Amino acid sequence: MAGLDHFRVVVESGHPDRTGVVVRLPGALIVARAGRPETAEITSRL
Repeated sequence: MAGLDHFRVVVESGHPDRTGVVVRLPGALIVARAGRPETAEITSRL
């Protein structure tokens, strides 16, 4: 399996209704959509 350093993630602007958070940690990449009730707690902590 390839490490995360071999992947490219692009944050796209221009969608005000699609805000989110991207977190890159050693061994992990987290992409979450903010503003949704089911993700509100975790995105505020990130």
